Amino acid sequence: MGIIEKANQEAVKFWKLKELDSLECLRATYITHTFAKHAHEEFAIGVIEKGVEGFAYRGETHYGVPRSLIIVHPGEVHTGYSATEQGWTYRMIYPSIKLITRVIQRITKMDPNHLYFPDAVIQDSDLVSLFLRMHYSLEVATSSLEQEFYFLEFMIRLMKNYAKVKLPDTTIYTDQRRAKWIREYIDAHFAEKLTLKKLAQIFHVSEFHLIRLFKREMQIPPHLYLNMVRINKAKHYLLSDLSIAQIATMTGYYDQSHFTKQFKKILGITPNQYRQAIYKRELQN
Repeated sequence: MGIIEKANQEAVKFWKLKELDSLECLRATYITHTFAKHAHEEFAIGVIEKGVEGFAYRGETHYGVPRSLIIVHPGEVHTGYSATEQGWTYRMIYPSIKLITRVIQRITKMDPNHLYFPDAVIQDSDLVSLFLRMHYSLEVATSSLEQEFYFLEFMIRLMKNYAKVKLPDTTIYTDQRRAKWIREYIDAHFAEKLTLKKLAQIFHVSEFHLIRLFKREMQIPPHLYLNMVRINKAKHYLLSDLSIAQIATMTGYYDQSHFTKQFKKILGITPNQYRQAIYKRELQN
């Protein structure tokens, strides 16, 4: 592991835990770095240790202050930036839906697809202490049993106290369906050269209407959604022996430097730093 980036007092430490379905973990300090609009394939759950993080999410601006817990759902667009000149320090975990399902099955028969956390920022000192104890264990403990214990202890408390059931809306309007189809098309053709003209022709709408309906339903325009999909795919490719240049091509970027710039803009680290962090953890295991 180890700190993998340090500049202008910014530092990022990233690692994965195979024992917990390759759970991604992060400890970072950011001063000037800002996260562009993006979404994760997993839940994003963390605690602010110092400073204040601002982030746009679900049409509102939220602020994570020291000892507050933040939660972002998979696939939901958000940003991230320092709300003060001092920046912010936080610890994060990114549990997959599969891992969350394992936890849910231990405590309830609720459909994991209906799990919903209505609050983006939670003030709960006891829960924050549980999270920090868990995160320290995930970072330094050598016992998988200990790590799994603290992870389950925190997640069960979080779900019992703050999770709600949100039933799906059975009424799907034309634009909602069309936005879903456009999203699925982009998901399947992310490596291709996609243009508004091409998408508009495929889905029989004007370019203007396509942008408007997609942004209304997805909270992000098509080009930013495409970039987000490409970066998430690149994360998986970085677990292989493919070169950075090959991955850039496979994910639709015209060169390695552009790929690296976009990757860091969304994740806060470069593709090579992401890969090295994973390799270091595997060597330690």
